[in-house]
Amino acid sequence: MHVSSNSGALTDIAAVAEAAKAAGARCIADCAQSVGVVPVTPAVWGVDAVLGTSVKWLCGGPGAAWLWVAPHDRTTLLPVERGWWSHENPFEMDISDFRYAPDARRWWGGTPDVAPFVLSTAGIGEIAAIGVEAVRAHNRALQAMLRGALEPATPQWRWPTGEIGGTLCIDTGADQPRVAGALDAHHLRADFRGTTLRLSFHAYSNAADVDKTVAALVK
Repeated sequence: MHVSSNSGALTDIAAVAEAAKAAGARCIADCAQSVGVVPVTPAVWGVDAVLGTSVKWLCGGPGAAWLWVAPHDRTTLLPVERGWWSHENPFEMDISDFRYAPDARRWWGGTPDVAPFVLSTAGIGEIAAIGVEAVRAHNRALQAMLRGALEPATPQWRWPTGEIGGTLCIDTGADQPRVAGALDAHHLRADFRGTTLRLSFHAYSNAADVDKTVAALVK
């Protein structure tokens, strides 16, 4: 995973890819938690494939997963799952003569659900217009603002160390019931993984959102 969904930790994918290559293995990067807020650079990393979803930082809603495959594998791998659109010529209508499409279509499978693609196209377009680097900078500024206001007042919590992605994961430990109740009382919908509070500031978040969150959590 490029970014861990439970801790927010950012992985050095290039190092992982290098180790995989040295061991004679392929490297597939899961970027569901990073694409749209952290730069995703598969060619630079040297990975064999990257996959993800449009549902989180790309603001695309569910049902529009995506896959990138390195050029050296695009015409040689034979997907186990295949469907009408995986065929070189789907309108040939000859099931007895199946030939994989020579491009990314070979991984497409059956007839796609159009609505998720329409929704995700709009979301991806907005993020592309803003720019991932700009989204990242804004996200980090809001993370820093919240940490500066809240971390000194919560020495009993475990805050992340090292490089993280767009999600700030804070282990509130025994305080979790109180934290959940305080957020609910302030009409803030929280996402927890066990006792870990996950905060994901996006381009549409602002300083007022941080202030409201801090006000809810400071005793």
